[in-house]
Amino acid sequence: MLVFNLRQISHPDLVAELADFLLRQQGIRYVLGMGWYEGTQILSMRALEHDAKLGQVIQQMVEGLGTAGGHGMIAGGQIREMGEDDAAQQELERLLTRRLFKALELSPVPGEQLLAESS
Repeated sequence: MLVFNLRQISHPDLVAELADFLLRQQGIRYVLGMGWYEGTQILSMRALEHDAKLGQVIQQMVEGLGTAGGHGMIAGGQIREMGEDDAAQQELERLLTRRLFKALELSPVPGEQLLAESS
């Protein structure tokens, strides 16, 4: 499982493009990506399994927050009027990650940060 947040992005397609790329990395079975674009949080999910039912998974994740859809291996969504500040972005990451683990019926495990925080 790999979760990333690009924060503010210049084009909404960047999230899906990076999710596609990261899914090809060794050991990655699921990718959840997000980025903030003009007041809207853009979400993209990818999976290796054909029967992952990501459309249902992402709808469970954004319930009460936004809209989403998809099918087997690919899904996307939006959360409108989302703050771009660090606190709002971190809280959203945590919430969506918890909901993702729950929707996939997986036990949460501590994550590993892949990149250092920028100052």
